[in-house]
Amino acid sequence: MGNALGFGAGLLVTFLVATESMDSFSNVLSIGIRYVAGSPAAIALAVATAIFFWSGEAYHRAWSNGYPPDQKLTRLGDLSSGFGAIALGAGLYLLSNPFLAASSGVLHAAGKFGSAFGVRGEPWFPRLKIDASALCRNIELISRIPGIIATTADVFSSKAHDDGVFTFNALAMLSCYLIWAIADSMLLPRDSIVVRLFRPSLAPKIRV
Repeated sequence: MGNALGFGAGLLVTFLVATESMDSFSNVLSIGIRYVAGSPAAIALAVATAIFFWSGEAYHRAWSNGYPPDQKLTRLGDLSSGFGAIALGAGLYLLSNPFLAASSGVLHAAGKFGSAFGVRGEPWFPRLKIDASALCRNIELISRIPGIIATTADVFSSKAHDDGVFTFNALAMLSCYLIWAIADSMLLPRDSIVVRLFRPSLAPKIRV
């Protein structure tokens, strides 16, 4: 849902701001191609979206029979999501947004790759003992927070008051980040503090 919403909203905005006439198929096709391949950033984001669609299907199949999920398919989803996050980070960096490139890209990829390769162990922090596999899953969720904050700020910015297209795009991206965060929370281990606080009824069912 998040991937489809993000891709569809971006494509719609591209058509809304296009200066070409929409009365010919060639113009419509040209605008669409420009959206997915008109620049290095556009290509990176299109590649990320395609990979995330694939990883979403892998997760869907992994959980299609309920709990427990298919571990092989779950890790395939994690691995492909890691590569998708790298492509997303590259696209965001090319769009001059290094902060979101680091959080939504690098940080999210680190969590996904850690989950994909089955990182185990119990790293020690001051007065805190955390399971490495749980840490990777929590990193995935934490990486969504900067995007949620940034898009929320865009929604309430002065530019949003004056530009309807900007507001629509910001609301769409905020919705995407929230959907992605919910999806990430569904993969959290049952002993995660997030699950215990916000989804206690599902805690016994979630263990990846």
